[in-house]
Amino acid sequence: MAEAIQPNEILVRIPSRLEMLDVIDRVAAAIAEYMEFPEEEANSVSNSVIEAGTNAIQHGHFLEADLPVDFVFRIGEDALRIAVRDKIFDDTTAPDFSKTFIRWVEEFGRSFELGLMGVHMIRHNPFGAFKILDMGVGMVTKGRMAFTPTRIKGMDGLKRILAKAKALEAQA
Repeated sequence: MAEAIQPNEILVRIPSRLEMLDVIDRVAAAIAEYMEFPEEEANSVSNSVIEAGTNAIQHGHFLEADLPVDFVFRIGEDALRIAVRDKIFDDTTAPDFSKTFIRWVEEFGRSFELGLMGVHMIRHNPFGAFKILDMGVGMVTKGRMAFTPTRIKGMDGLKRILAKAKALEAQA
């Protein structure tokens, strides 16, 4: 049974293809414009949504295009909440994965794939890290994955958005 969408929500479902993230970027930008976000904050929202979508596609679905990724944009009076859902992660590890991901976003404004993958594997499947070690080394040496995290421009705007979201969540 399909999950009900509320009147203040927009659901966008895409196949797990990285080139489809452009659609999500445009939706996020349109919603930020509708909500009259300043440009810096709108860019931070778009960057975060793209990072979350990239992680869902690459790490949650391992680029299997037939698996959908859902983006739910919940528009409030003065807040925007965004949920990204994939269908693969075991529910027992997903909350911890999410918390680790959020910590990277709060610190750097984006995900740090190597750190996220490393922390998750060490906590939940230490021996599984050996299975993906070659892939990780190959991605780092080819420049497809950073060895160290980098901060986005506009961190102050993102931190204001995240602080407001936490305050609203505390009220709920």
